[in-house]
Amino acid sequence: MPLTSSLVQQGLGFSMSAFFSSFGAAAESPVVSTTNDDCSVTIEAESGYSQYVWHLNGIILKTTTTNSLVVTESGNYSVQVQRDCGLSGKSSPLSVEVFPCVDLSIKKETIKQNNLDVTFEIIVTNLNPYFTEENAEVKDLLPSGFTFVSSTYTIGNYNINSGIWTIGSLAPGQTEKLQINCQINSKGDYINYASIYGSLEDKVQSNNSDNATIQALIADLDAEKDDGQVFYRHGELLNYVIKVRNNGPQKALKVVVEDKMPGNTKEMKWSGNNKYGEGNLYDTIDILEVNEEITYNVTLRVPEDHFGAFINTVTVESDYVIDPRPLCTKCSDTDIPEFNIPKGISPNGDGENDYLNLEGCFVSRIIIYNRYGKEVYSKNNYINDWYGQDNGGNLLPSGTYFYSVYVLDKIYKTGYIEVVREVK
Repeated sequence: MPLTSSLVQQGLGFSMSAFFSSFGAAAESPVVSTTNDDCSVTIEAESGYSQYVWHLNGIILKTTTTNSLVVTESGNYSVQVQRDCGLSGKSSPLSVEVFPCVDLSIKKETIKQNNLDVTFEIIVTNLNPYFTEENAEVKDLLPSGFTFVSSTYTIGNYNINSGIWTIGSLAPGQTEKLQINCQINSKGDYINYASIYGSLEDKVQSNNSDNATIQALIADLDAEKDDGQVFYRHGELLNYVIKVRNNGPQKALKVVVEDKMPGNTKEMKWSGNNKYGEGNLYDTIDILEVNEEITYNVTLRVPEDHFGAFINTVTVESDYVIDPRPLCTKCSDTDIPEFNIPKGISPNGDGENDYLNLEGCFVSRIIIYNRYGKEVYSKNNYINDWYGQDNGGNLLPSGTYFYSVYVLDKIYKTGYIEVVREVK
């Protein structure tokens, strides 16, 4: 190896120091850093140098100022680094295997609808920045609600019988289009689906399919839900009737009825629309004619540990209609818990039973009377406020008092309660 000796000035004089440098030493072998989501591979060399000369299978590939390189081809990679004394020797090679993949995207839209004429457009793109799909195909078979008229495409060929659009090669970033002209039939399925696929692995399959349909109809979808009661008991089976109705003025397609189990409910059964099931109600009414009504029956058990109001809600909607009145007549049913009034309170400040606690009972009003029938205390929207005081905040003496409790502004319970002022 070549050697260098240097004169070094020290203070006002000179001294000879011999420095020995290995100019031709090879760089360290690169290592695989990351296999990226787009199937490229990032390799890294030792950091701290101003320039890196990369080789693939012994041939110079690229020069960079960073210590990393994104590669898209399998082979043996080596590197030279720029040291202060010059370019190093080539590192030992690193064998890298790249497995190409693609990200095929498809978007489908209805770009024209004029009376019974409709045109669908399909746009496909290879979103992978490095790899080409050589065998790209789209499947778009018209559903029964349409009759094929003609098609145009920017590449390949579309077969109406199979619904296959043969694209062939789709390079990184390449976009192609297919337009299908058809007529709307009086009946059938009006949702038009399209999907794209190829030979290489597709890392993002969420954008491999799309659908389009014709302009939504106008229909007032309505629902009523009721279990015929106001109060519930823990563990009780509640029986709901759900009525789904189309008030018009046009028929509704693909009406989705959804009734999720409220809270931590674990037991629920339902039937309706010639179907039945357990757990959450999720059903699709294919066609709901004007003034047509479909009834569902739902039975569920109130959990033993449920606290407060028990609210059960049904939703009725369709992606294929415009609902001029989206609010329904009674989509939610609310039951409140049955409860008992404590027989007494002991407001002595020990933190136990100091207040008349009716939290979660939805008490709209409470009135307390003394033994002579005179009102001594009252409060609207009562929760946990009475500790044996009158309306002026003065402590009432120990003794028997009487109450009237209102729920939803109706009398719920009357009775007596003892106030016991014990010594702490």
